Amino acid sequence: MQHQPSRSELLRLPPPSGGPIAKTLYSLLTPPLSKFIGLSEINRIYAHSAVGDTDRFLDMALGTMGIDIALSDEDRARIPAEGPCVVVANHPFGAVEGMILAKVLRQARPDAKLMANYLLALIPEMARIIIQVDPFGTGDSTKKNIGPLKEAMRFLRDGGILGIFPAGEVSSINILKRAITDKEWSPTVGRIIKRTGVPVLPVYFKGSNRALFHLMGLIHPRLRTIMLPREMLKRQNTTIEMRIGQPIPPSQLKGFETDEQLMEYLKLRTYVLRNRDQKEKPRLALPPKASVEIVAPQSREALEAEIAALPREQILVESVDQIVFIARKPQIPNCMEEIGRLREITFREVGEGTGKATDLDRFDDAYWHLAMWSRTDREIMGAYRLGPVDEILRDKGPSGLYTNTLFTLKPRFLESINPGLEMGRSFIQSRYQKSYTSLLMLWKGIGVFVSRNPRYAMLFGPVSISNDYKGFSRELMLRFLSMREAAGLLSKTVKPKTPPKLKPLSLSGLVINSARQVCRDIDDLAALISEVEGDQKGVPVLLRQYLKLGGKLLAFNVDQDFADALDGLILVDLRLTDPKILARYMGKDGAKEFLAHHGIEAEL
Repeated sequence: MQHQPSRSELLRLPPPSGGPIAKTLYSLLTPPLSKFIGLSEINRIYAHSAVGDTDRFLDMALGTMGIDIALSDEDRARIPAEGPCVVVANHPFGAVEGMILAKVLRQARPDAKLMANYLLALIPEMARIIIQVDPFGTGDSTKKNIGPLKEAMRFLRDGGILGIFPAGEVSSINILKRAITDKEWSPTVGRIIKRTGVPVLPVYFKGSNRALFHLMGLIHPRLRTIMLPREMLKRQNTTIEMRIGQPIPPSQLKGFETDEQLMEYLKLRTYVLRNRDQKEKPRLALPPKASVEIVAPQSREALEAEIAALPREQILVESVDQIVFIARKPQIPNCMEEIGRLREITFREVGEGTGKATDLDRFDDAYWHLAMWSRTDREIMGAYRLGPVDEILRDKGPSGLYTNTLFTLKPRFLESINPGLEMGRSFIQSRYQKSYTSLLMLWKGIGVFVSRNPRYAMLFGPVSISNDYKGFSRELMLRFLSMREAAGLLSKTVKPKTPPKLKPLSLSGLVINSARQVCRDIDDLAALISEVEGDQKGVPVLLRQYLKLGGKLLAFNVDQDFADALDGLILVDLRLTDPKILARYMGKDGAKEFLAHHGIEAEL
């Protein structure tokens, strides 16, 4: 196919180089072949849309083809209003997504350009906004692309926004992965991003070409190329959905050692957008007990009186407005009733909860209860339940540990955590969750308690990943954490009583599998989850907190008595935690005393 200068004819089959017979056959066969391949119809559309001006052409061409763009206002607003930016996108169809990307970017930024192959630049109206590259990997490609790559970097350094399809060719079926996806993204694009130090905006186009297109490609790649015009025509009178992710700042992209790793990460950030609006299978209705009305609140006066009566040493942390205290159940009967009420309210808000009128159980009798009180609001803001393992095993045996209801704990595990503290049933009222101060105060309380009782170097307990997360996000966290944050041989000493069921990897699964390899840390994982979740939440705050302390995952279990919440059993050895982090929660003196108790010297 080649471009002819005629304004009415954009593409035509190349003429033969043979003699008169070949030329005669060419003249006879060109019209039916052009019609069959789709060139005639594309030329007709172009003739109707060739208006000279780029933006008018894009409107006319897409309008003539009857193509609508499905893009939310929220996503559109993510396009930076100014400053340099590289926009990376998947390449599912061929040419039409290039026109759509150009239109959307130029509506927000009239300076927008595309870096694309010269085939798209055959359209005169598109040529003026395209930095042309040769993606076909021939011997001359490297030399041909030197100039365009320099031009692209100049354009970005001058503050432009540049759209790129890093695959360089249309998506195709990958037999080994059993999915239609882009090939590996070009590391050259990674080099441009690194050298210019610009933010990156991921864009995902939903859909793919027909099965016949991909079948022909398996026979020979050129058959796929021949079919591209007809596939473009199949997009007529359809709606093409595109999704725009959060801009990725340069600081988040610096740590990748190679351009290949960077591009694998950006490809992952793009394809994860596929799951953003994934429809969840309707969950089974909660059993009738879930409709039980929650008990009435306790009187503020009764709560204040109990807290005021506590011995001074049980007040762990104080600020102008907040008090963090620790007590046993008999000391604070009214506070315990209120804690049970607030647990149930808070857990139900995220799709968990017992379904009972209050969340209190037999384990509360043997555990310490650490809670935070607001003097101003005169209410309990949040609480933790701490189980002293040495005392519980002595008095009640393994059945006295709440964790034993979710996981089978082998003797070796119990030996490794004794003495230690079982952490659980933590909550912060939703109205206080936006402030990190609330969690910080609770953890300072835990830090002070441990520094005063330094034998408790081991913290462990279930951390929930609630049903408030999409299934994709839950599986992503499970697979990533199982591989990257696992506790090694100690994981063999516990066994979930209801292990989660994982399905074979689909395209979503391939994204998950890639995340396990590409994500460097919990921050990368959180960024992926934020793209998927409608409210842009990342990794659960409490899980992130444990990992920051050096926590390791032992196993995962589905808590059927807690609305099928996914619980990860986490273990933290505070003797291995960064001493500076310990000092943040224990205070410098408390951290020194704790470390000295265990024969550890460290600068704080």
